[in-house]
Amino acid sequence: MKCQIKARLRRQGIITRGEAVYKGEGRREALERVESVPVRTVIEHEFALLDHLVSSKAKRYGASSRPPGSSGHQAPQGGPGVGPVLAARFVAYVGDPNRFNKRTIASYSCWQS
Repeated sequence: MKCQIKARLRRQGIITRGEAVYKGEGRREALERVESVPVRTVIEHEFALLDHLVSSKAKRYGASSRPPGSSGHQAPQGGPGVGPVLAARFVAYVGDPNRFNKRTIASYSCWQS
């Protein structure tokens, strides 16, 4: 969504750098520079959609706004042949193991129960 907003601004001859255009003052300045009212309205709707996406992502992942798997989940421990590389690969493939039952997670892990 951010790329779409910047691309639409570039088509209007407005070149922006960094993240400032997505927040308060930078957003207002960029919208003021758009001469066409219909295009400005479209960009305002895209900003509204971006705000909604950011807030829904924060609600989904909690206050830290980190996806599951980035913190709070530990790599599997123990088991014959399970070293740090295999454990890291398993966590990378699976992410949150709580979304699987015992049978389907075995297909990802190649472990037999």
